[in-house]
Amino acid sequence: MVEFRYQAVDRSGKILNGRILAESREQAISKIKSELGLIPTEVKEEVGRVRGGNRLGGSKQNFVLNFSQQMANLLNSGIQIDDALTVLIQLTGDSAQRELIREIQEDIQGGSDLSQALAKHPAYFNESYINMIKAGESGGVLGLCIQRLTDYLEQDRQFKGSIKSALLYPMIVLLMGIGAVIILFIVVIPRFVGIFDSLGQELPLPTRILLGISSSINLYWPYMLVGLAVVIGGIFAYVTTSEGRYQLDKFLNGLPFLGQVRIKLTVSRFTRILGTMLDSGVPLLKGLEIAKNTLNNKIYIKIIGNLYEHVRKGGTLIGFLQTEPAFPDLAVFLIGVGERTGNLENMLNKVADTLAFEVQKTLKNFLTILEPIIILFLGLFVVFVVLSILLPIFSLNELPF
Repeated sequence: MVEFRYQAVDRSGKILNGRILAESREQAISKIKSELGLIPTEVKEEVGRVRGGNRLGGSKQNFVLNFSQQMANLLNSGIQIDDALTVLIQLTGDSAQRELIREIQEDIQGGSDLSQALAKHPAYFNESYINMIKAGESGGVLGLCIQRLTDYLEQDRQFKGSIKSALLYPMIVLLMGIGAVIILFIVVIPRFVGIFDSLGQELPLPTRILLGISSSINLYWPYMLVGLAVVIGGIFAYVTTSEGRYQLDKFLNGLPFLGQVRIKLTVSRFTRILGTMLDSGVPLLKGLEIAKNTLNNKIYIKIIGNLYEHVRKGGTLIGFLQTEPAFPDLAVFLIGVGERTGNLENMLNKVADTLAFEVQKTLKNFLTILEPIIILFLGLFVVFVVLSILLPIFSLNELPF
């Protein structure tokens, strides 16, 4: 048996906290409902003292995820939206976010739908979120739609977290290596200049190269920084234009290895959002339009725009995608199967899961190779620096006395 910490509300809306023993989280939820007669809003395995874990708050992403999860639990348990928001106001630890929920509640009490109330806060709830809420409202399955939204948000957060975790160590190693190189050139190597000058002999080529680089950095670093800032500023100004961003995405998509990772990430996001929307009752054309607007890859925004027009004129997804080489073959095949069998939304989610898994696997293999390569190059550089410093000293043995 495992101990679970829960937070729940009774039929009057009173918030209760406690612990319960169960074999699994699902069994704990069932026991809270059947044995205690409560509506669970959060159930977590007890793994030690957790501070603030039962309250909404934190970053915008965490707030939206927790808000969605608890709204889904409350609505699916039969609590009305107004009462559910009252509970969430009590659960929210952040004053600004508590006020946000209060404004949403006031709008609903004034006659607005939940989607209309949420649409007034685009910093928290984006277009795809709002449209899925609208679909739930029109179909009378609001709780179910919010639960599906929660599942999508949780999957998206876990996926992004896994990528960030995978990239963290090599980035730390790389940044520490760059920092060490800068310190060597600015602080350490200049101290050897006087020693080498006192030797009164021609220095070996590696030493001259090392001293030349160090001298250039120390003499011209302000100009280098200005030049670097101008170059970066110029690139940034260009890529903020529509044409510049399109050319940047075209370049990034065409990079060896990393381009394929980027393409799979884009298609995975597109298919997951579209699949979730179709599963929630959003029409295909509306889903395509919204999914397109969630992408940040101009190449694929254009492709999905063309796909939208193709479908609007009566065409099928597979009819367009078969002629589009930018879509992975597996995605095209599974989408075609989904259309033929009438199971498109499930196949779209399967495409998203498959591509996300491939990206994680590919990145893991790449980082397994990248880490030793970074260490190897840093080691070779250290060897070069050490030899460049020691070679003039070793050559003293060859001087006539």
